[in-house]
Amino acid sequence: YDKILINPNAEKLAQRRSEEKKFAYIMISFPPAPNMDTSAAYSRAKGALDLIKAGKSFEEVARELSDDKPSGEKGGVVDEFITAGKMDRVLEDELYSLKPGEISKAPIKLPRFGYFIIKLLKSEKREFAKFRHILITNSQKDSNSTIDKAKAKIEDIQKQLSAGAD
Repeated sequence: YDKILINPNAEKLAQRRSEEKKFAYIMISFPPAPNMDTSAAYSRAKGALDLIKAGKSFEEVARELSDDKPSGEKGGVVDEFITAGKMDRVLEDELYSLKPGEISKAPIKLPRFGYFIIKLLKSEKREFAKFRHILITNSQKDSNSTIDKAKAKIEDIQKQLSAGAD
């Protein structure tokens, strides 16, 4: 039973993690507790989305209306690329459904924060670095000649690798 639940989600995550996304967002915060009425926040988020649909730039709306002022000042742009598993699942699902340049179709509700409108700026294949290491140890009791031998071995390995050895 666990396999039925876990495998499709693990496969989806692995597929998504092969890409990195650059995006921008507008956040409309919920009112402070104990006020649980989120309708005003939804109306503001819907109004922001309507402005964008009417032709106002996403960046301008982010600067003017986003409650996250640091990102709003940058037009809502997130500085880094992000990959799957690094954000709330609801936001991630919407982000991975978009093509570059597209904007979320409706405000996205994240219960702890507020409503979000997102725009996918870029999608790139994720680069993976492949590397190996070689560990050459010496103890503090080793003499200078043993340390010199270790350094010589390191230099020899560096030459071999530079010449294309695997």
